Amino acid sequence: MRATSQVDSASHKGLSATRIDRLREELQQELARLKHSLATVWPQEVQVENQRRLSVDHTDAESLASDLYDRLQGRRAVIVGALDRMQLGTYGRCAVCGLLIPYERLLVLPETSTCVACGV
Repeated sequence: MRATSQVDSASHKGLSATRIDRLREELQQELARLKHSLATVWPQEVQVENQRRLSVDHTDAESLASDLYDRLQGRRAVIVGALDRMQLGTYGRCAVCGLLIPYERLLVLPETSTCVACGV
């Protein structure tokens, strides 16, 4: 059961509960995909397969796997942050200027914490 007061506080800020639920579902699906990717990127057999496929030495294969793992972890943190903001009732408001983030932007980048003007 979700905290209605938090969702209601977001809905009066421009996002209906239905829209938030839609975006939450999308973020949760992306988080599940990331967890799967993280589980399959780092094992030794993946590193060895990457080494064979890419014709690189073991150190380079480890470096590539490590870089990918780090990027996936960073993406995971951003998604978790968006889900946390939903829970807190601050989702949909720019973390820099405090203005509402248009729903259309959230549809494209549901994990974003900034409006277009403040985003880089």
